[in-house]
Amino acid sequence: VQVDNPLRVVETPEIVVPETGAYAVGDKIEIEVTYERENLRYLGENPPYLTLYLGEEVPANARHATWEEAEDTNSTKVTFAYEVAATDVAASVNVAPVGMTVPRGTVLLDDTGQQLQGKSEPANPSGEGLETMPPQGQGQLQLGESDQGLAPRTEVPINLYPFFEETEPKSAATDVPRSPIVFNELGNGSGAENDWLEFRNVTASAVSLKDWELSVVQDGKKEDTSLIVFPDVSVPANGLLLITHSDPTAAGNVLAGGDDVSTAKVETKGASHLYLVQSGLSLPDDGQFLLILRKAKEKLGLDEAFVDVAGGGGSDTDAFIREQTGLYETHVWPLQVLEAPGSETAAALGSGKVWQRAKADIVGYHKDAWAEAAFTGLGYDRKVAKSAATAGTPGYPNVAAKEAAAKGSVTFSEIMVDSAGGKLPQWIELYNTSKTEVLNLNRWELEIQNVDSEDLVGRPIVRLTLQEKVIQPNQTLLIVTGDARASSADVFPEDRVYNLLELHDKNLRIKKPQDTFLSAEGFYLRLTDRNEHLVDEIGNTDGNRRTKDAPAWALAVSGSVGGTSGPDAMEGMRSSLIRRYDKGVARDGTEKSSWALAANFAKFKVSELHYGHADDIGTPGYRQGGALPVELSSFTVTRTESGSVVVTWTTESEVDNAGFNLRRSLTRDGGFTLLNPTLIAGAGTTGERQTYTYIDTSAKPGVEHYYQIEEVSFGGKRETLSMRMLRGPVSAANRALTTFGAVKQREE
Repeated sequence: VQVDNPLRVVETPEIVVPETGAYAVGDKIEIEVTYERENLRYLGENPPYLTLYLGEEVPANARHATWEEAEDTNSTKVTFAYEVAATDVAASVNVAPVGMTVPRGTVLLDDTGQQLQGKSEPANPSGEGLETMPPQGQGQLQLGESDQGLAPRTEVPINLYPFFEETEPKSAATDVPRSPIVFNELGNGSGAENDWLEFRNVTASAVSLKDWELSVVQDGKKEDTSLIVFPDVSVPANGLLLITHSDPTAAGNVLAGGDDVSTAKVETKGASHLYLVQSGLSLPDDGQFLLILRKAKEKLGLDEAFVDVAGGGGSDTDAFIREQTGLYETHVWPLQVLEAPGSETAAALGSGKVWQRAKADIVGYHKDAWAEAAFTGLGYDRKVAKSAATAGTPGYPNVAAKEAAAKGSVTFSEIMVDSAGGKLPQWIELYNTSKTEVLNLNRWELEIQNVDSEDLVGRPIVRLTLQEKVIQPNQTLLIVTGDARASSADVFPEDRVYNLLELHDKNLRIKKPQDTFLSAEGFYLRLTDRNEHLVDEIGNTDGNRRTKDAPAWALAVSGSVGGTSGPDAMEGMRSSLIRRYDKGVARDGTEKSSWALAANFAKFKVSELHYGHADDIGTPGYRQGGALPVELSSFTVTRTESGSVVVTWTTESEVDNAGFNLRRSLTRDGGFTLLNPTLIAGAGTTGERQTYTYIDTSAKPGVEHYYQIEEVSFGGKRETLSMRMLRGPVSAANRALTTFGAVKQREE
């Protein structure tokens, strides 16, 4: 329907300006237009709109303000609005008398029933200009047409944020890429000695940290203080690097030993991690700080070279400093951050706890970026106590602690069936085959099916839902029926023992540690994870609950080696059953050939390892298949510039190891003198790599020396592990060392 007499505007359009005279990004510029007709309305999905100009009246500055609403049904006033975009720059806004545009598919109505059918394109999105000036003509209501004639042009001076006065733009917001390295985990100990943090490489290539810098902002001061300028070390592809204040091998440090990336080429064989000691690392105990990692040094206080940040404390605290300059207003100095981080971070990153990166896709000072870590024991010394300060997985992935497992990831590795006639406790050893993952047995199930023999005290068939207990990588867990005489607390700390008598006495129907829960004639054991997936199964019966179990093969018993029932039987002398492994993979536990008595193998006769009686033969707490009692993987001797000699050795595993003695001689054939005044403490029993260092300051310069390392067990047993020769004279540029074997070959 053609409109013969267009709806007229009876007042000059009014631009509603805020009290501040300025608009920020996201604010709406409102234009109020008063028409002659009442009840003006439209039908359709695309609203009518006005064309306004940000500054000069040219196509690029044109913006579309869309119909918002009428004040009420009978009102003649309509409000149009435009939302300010981040790219908008202007010192004024004007609405020229071009008129209201009605898009196609939209119909404009008034109280008399007059209609205007839309014929134009819909409004452009916020921030988008035009290519040409808008046409005038049909489909538009001229703003300037009134009884008095053409209304004057409407122009209002304004400011549009994030731009300041006139047309000078501010600097861009800080980009924190969170790549290639991110803050992944941090331990804020009480005092700097126990502080550590963990970097994660999120890329598929190794990343060198040479000349990168770590700094901190704290105490509410606008000071960006350097903590570390990194040496030439790298974080492996998709790997981790642990940064520690003190050496994990030092006395009092609760972290597990690993590979120091600053000393030598890393060739990890077992459960180990990479670490770098930097005494400059110190985290404020109050948790109110901002850590900054930059990919260049000498950028302190500048909005440059950011890689990642980590912070806690919240807005209006000493952590995040607000600053306004002529170019920018920031809430997190020295970054340029328009929005405040919020106050919910007030408890984050405080001392006495470990914090893990909960969301790597969120900037590290945000309240949702960090979460308090749970205890796993992974990455810590074997004897560490469970606490908030020893939580997390330092040096290992945050997801390293798992509650579901693949078949063979945990195996039954050793069993003590012999109870010495009901006088000593039985036990089962579980072994975690992974070199990197902690496994949590929470809600796993252990099913026990026994031959109902006379020696059995417990139930013939029982299924136990296990409670929370973790097994460290390449480590064991001993399942026992109560406290018993053990070789030492170092071998069997509380976290490495699962007590059936305390947790499942009613289900098992046992009352004291000596009560048997495994039949000496035959049994079947089945271990499933919390998802009911089979993890391992062993035994000499069929495993079918509905059949009367008859052993498929006879269990080897201690009496076959003169044990509890042989002619040379003695109280307490019994032998465990050891499972055989091929290149680290357990053999089928339901086959007779997969098991052997520990007493039948000389290398399994470790008197320092027992759980029940000192005369027991077996290795509870240590999965067999490696050298006993200490597996030494490296032993190096190097002379320094000052003339002192640095002796370093690394073990891949240790069993009941009290410590080491280091001896020196001028000849290889004898005359060795003890160097260390006290025993160099060992790691007890562990499958984790340990590195030790001793500095010999009394070695004569330019003289050939022989060094010998001796291991001492908790039982007092001594064994010489290796010998090295340091050539003399040795220059600063030629610190070559020769192994004893090489010397022997040369002399022959």
